Amino acid sequence: MESRPAQQESEDKITLNLNEWESLQETLYVLQNSSLMKQIAQSTKTFKQGMGYIPSLEEFDTLD
Repeated sequence: MESRPAQQESEDKITLNLNEWESLQETLYVLQNSSLMKQIAQSTKTFKQGMGYIPSLEEFDTLD
């Protein structure tokens, strides 16, 4: 009979850089915020209907 040392259970691990971690945290925040999710759903609905607010190129440029 062969004797082996008890194996420790290994935990799966991942490595994220700081930008990935912050992005994941922001995503979780939005997904857990029912008010934001309702706004996203409403915006998606109006977008699919071809309605809603369309920002100008200048407004897009200010987002950077």
